[in-house]
Amino acid sequence: MKFNLKRFVSRYQIILSIDQLGDLLNAIAEGHTSCEVSEYEYERMERLLQEHNAKVKEYDAIGKLRLKGMEWEKTSPKKAMQYYKKCIEMGEASIHDPFSAFAHAYVRLIVLLNKEKMYDEQAQYIKAYLQHKGVTDAEREKYNKRLEKITKKIWATINSHFALLKHYIHA
Repeated sequence: MKFNLKRFVSRYQIILSIDQLGDLLNAIAEGHTSCEVSEYEYERMERLLQEHNAKVKEYDAIGKLRLKGMEWEKTSPKKAMQYYKKCIEMGEASIHDPFSAFAHAYVRLIVLLNKEKMYDEQAQYIKAYLQHKGVTDAEREKYNKRLEKITKKIWATINSHFALLKHYIHA
């Protein structure tokens, strides 16, 4: 299949390797105006381009949810938490691993859950966050310590409830 070289580069540059792109740009600089591509290679490139576009679209949708959460943090933390949860849910469901698009949502949600004293849920999100390979060693250490503190708070709450229950049973 014969293609106009400039249009070909314009359409597929995002999925071409640096070497391929360099070769094609050199061909344009040398005055070439067209290129030959096998049908198999054309179909492969179209498939890669569609996959790339789907990935970008999904990444953008996740980012929009994260930004909505950030918008609502000051005026409605509960609403912000809903957006962050949707953002995380969408990111976790993705086959593309867009962790960088929703990592911030985890961090902010963990902070908001702490402010709302929702320790059980906060612990669940910290555990989920720590499962990602994109978490740095420093973050891992920080959130493991936080998880330890929260676990102590949860146990203290359970023990106080148990003591109250015991008191009512014996009263």
